[in-house]
Amino acid sequence: MKITESPIEEIVVHEVYKLSMQSLLIKRIRPDGRAPLLYWCNGIIYFFGVFSDPEIFDQEFMKGKFHFTEVYYSEMEKYNPIVELNTDQFGGVKISVIDQGDIPLHKELTSWLKSKKVPKK
Repeated sequence: MKITESPIEEIVVHEVYKLSMQSLLIKRIRPDGRAPLLYWCNGIIYFFGVFSDPEIFDQEFMKGKFHFTEVYYSEMEKYNPIVELNTDQFGGVKISVIDQGDIPLHKELTSWLKSKKVPKK
């Protein structure tokens, strides 16, 4: 049996949005009130979208490219496994946060985000 390692060589980010923490959390709430995971690495809390077309995703992935259609992020210096959104509309929604601090792809992404001068929205 042969095992071949083929790491991602390029991350392509199509859109980047730096938000306040509250705006980031609100953006993550689905219409049904559920909140999918958020990720944390290198002082950044974030989530992202990827291509929904599996054919395009697979073709690019096989070339060593990983595409994020959009990345939404905010600064959060210290990791916390749960963040809570307390607003009149979304009082007490808890969102799980996954620590990606040991994952090279996420380290590269968050270092790149920190280096960008994206105005906060």
